[in-house]
Amino acid sequence: MAIFETETIVATRSRGVRALGRGIFQEGREYASTFLTQFADLGCQVLAYKLAAHYFGKQGFSEYAVARRAISTIYPVCLLGLGVALPRYIAIASTDGEGGTHDRFFGASLQCVVVSIAAALVLINAGSSTFSYLIYGDSSYRTLTSPISAIIAGLCLHALAYGYFRGHLQMDRANILQLVNSGLVPLVVLFRGGRSVGTVLAEIGLLTTLVSLLALLFTPWQKLASNCWTEVKVLLHYGIPRMPGDFALIALLGLPTFLVAHEVGVENAGYVAFSISMLNMIGAVFAPIGLVLLPKASGLIARGAIEELKAHLSTVFRLSLLVSFSLTILTEISAGPLLRIYLGHDFSQMTILVRIIMLGAVPYAIYTALRSAVDAHHFKAINTRNCAIALTILATCSALLVLAHDKAVTSLILPLPLSLLVLGILTWREARKVVEA
Repeated sequence: MAIFETETIVATRSRGVRALGRGIFQEGREYASTFLTQFADLGCQVLAYKLAAHYFGKQGFSEYAVARRAISTIYPVCLLGLGVALPRYIAIASTDGEGGTHDRFFGASLQCVVVSIAAALVLINAGSSTFSYLIYGDSSYRTLTSPISAIIAGLCLHALAYGYFRGHLQMDRANILQLVNSGLVPLVVLFRGGRSVGTVLAEIGLLTTLVSLLALLFTPWQKLASNCWTEVKVLLHYGIPRMPGDFALIALLGLPTFLVAHEVGVENAGYVAFSISMLNMIGAVFAPIGLVLLPKASGLIARGAIEELKAHLSTVFRLSLLVSFSLTILTEISAGPLLRIYLGHDFSQMTILVRIIMLGAVPYAIYTALRSAVDAHHFKAINTRNCAIALTILATCSALLVLAHDKAVTSLILPLPLSLLVLGILTWREARKVVEA
């Protein structure tokens, strides 16, 4: 039997394929614009790395790649778990017909994140030497800390506007914002060429912040000055326990890069960072599912539409498994030629790193697709526990390799796909509990 089979999906095995096809078609229509936006965003990111390799060379490319990995590691922590909490509670308030409530939830989120951004900017820039040493393994890169912190601030504001649109299932607005900030802004800046990595990062930070502020004009930003203490407590009570999970996930994807930077050097760390970005691109294919699934599942659970939720998750799981496995096989076979065409022969040594890290693509895709259902169903931070388990496995294996003085880059990244396998299995088990509840 399939993992999520119910009477709604299949009455018998002979009808399984036909039911799956209908489910894919129905859900595909709902998710279509978000998927298209995600693929366009991925195309922009691929081209951005190509331009970085062209203009910066091997060393500059590595500096840029490590900076992007550091940004991806830090900015979700500054959101205090509100990236999940905000759309969830807006969706629930909308289902209950409480129009003013979801505006107050947004105001509460804005208040929390503004304070968080201010604290992060002070800490990063006041300790620039320490920050650059932790990220690059060398304090001489401290000139990059200010541009990195600017991008982090812009992305936090972006996440608030995006979360508001997402909670209302206004995915057209959310998708436009995502494509501009994540895809077009880095591309436009890099296309100009001929400048240092620090200058490029600073310009990306400025443009991201400006676009995010413009998007906030289409939200009830005036609630920033309102008394939303009740909503603040509700959001943080839900979101704060998820912060360790956010941190664990980003540390899971960031630790191999920073470990290689310290043990081997910045250039090899850049190669690892790019390889992990390739993994993220596979995961990003399934990100639209989670983006829509959180508010959708929250609404279905609030209405008690459990059978509809079962059917929905069945289609999501099967499609995610099929597509992620196909993409993994394709990448493993074609990694060498693609990298030579994409970045040039100077970067061909990355092939083995990409192939090793991509072994974790299928379980990472399952996690990306199904984690929102777990968050929608449970007030308790189940995903935090699962991410913490996976990070513990990664950290333990990495520590053993360091103690064994194994400085081979291929060895240092092997714990990542193993940890992702554990994370995927744990998420799959929790998703089964949601549909069996």
